[in-house]
Amino acid sequence: MKLKDYDGWILSVDIRAMHDLVQNARFLYGECGIIDLYPTMLGELSGAIADVRWTWCVSCEEALFHMVTKNDYGAARAVLAKYQWKDIQSSELLEVYLDAHQESFGHIDIVNAATRITELTDSESSRFHYRFLVAMQYFLLNEPRRAEKLAREAIDEYENLPVEKRDVHGRRLLGMAVMQLGQIIKDNVMLKKAIELLVAEVDEERYKSNAIAEIWMQVGECYHLLGEFYMAEKLYHRSLLVESTDLASIYLARVQLALGRHDRAKEILDVLVPAVMNRHNHFDYAIVRCDVALVTKDTSDVGDALELIKGISTNDPYFKDLIQGLIVALYELQVGKKSANANSILARINRYVTLNPNVAGLGVNLNAMIQDYLDKK
Repeated sequence: MKLKDYDGWILSVDIRAMHDLVQNARFLYGECGIIDLYPTMLGELSGAIADVRWTWCVSCEEALFHMVTKNDYGAARAVLAKYQWKDIQSSELLEVYLDAHQESFGHIDIVNAATRITELTDSESSRFHYRFLVAMQYFLLNEPRRAEKLAREAIDEYENLPVEKRDVHGRRLLGMAVMQLGQIIKDNVMLKKAIELLVAEVDEERYKSNAIAEIWMQVGECYHLLGEFYMAEKLYHRSLLVESTDLASIYLARVQLALGRHDRAKEILDVLVPAVMNRHNHFDYAIVRCDVALVTKDTSDVGDALELIKGISTNDPYFKDLIQGLIVALYELQVGKKSANANSILARINRYVTLNPNVAGLGVNLNAMIQDYLDKK
């Protein structure tokens, strides 16, 4: 039987309401310490509404559970295996699908999927998020002029929204987007603006401690990029005082190198345990270890750096070449040869890799090699 228009609208409202209740249940399961039972509840509710949109909601929640709670992207992909992204008509499920498959999607697929999300979503912050993501992909596709134009348009459009339409997620993303674009195009004015936007979002009533710590770390990164190393150091320490994280410690070690404190940088890194880090932080850790080795040229430091960098994997051919070049340069240092290319290779890697693991927490990973925009102008 075909639904009448008003019946279809009422069912949409019911599905949305049920999804909200399930999301609230996820919070309660976590507060009660029984979060591992959450997928069981989802299974019980999977047939509650005989509509594909409800199936999308349940799949979205189950995949999110595996990614966010368990940090198990393989399990999330298994949940989503029954879908092809082009057939998904739910912006929320498509966002989760894209995040789960971030490593296997090519730049064109990401552009197409992200563009589709911007067409489906009712959320201004999500629309901004994925418009900016599209812009970043064009940097990766070596179309810097188009990329900068799209990035600026996305930022300007979100800034021009009435204040009441800018939610917490969007405001935080705005600060990070301005920071990232400022970093890519080496625009100090944008970096200073990013500091203002990020500091304005520090609100202990609105955010948990981990979010506050992340904001202070990002402010520190802005100062780091501006070459204001003492301010960067201060902000990284402030972040760590709120909540200790591997990434903030890695940043703190890196700024010690900029301040000429090589031994202090090693002390900070030696306390960290790369084996328990997530993939993105492990990569950042390896890069800073390479920084240390290239500065000290100590045999032990070079050996540590080589062991770490050889374990880095990437699907990007260009980035593979950079990593291989760095490995060769470190081997040359290890046998006592002067490596003319080491510092230039590491400089290129540091230019192309941002140390922000994700934009606004959950979302498509924007850690990637970025073409040197200045060389293309």
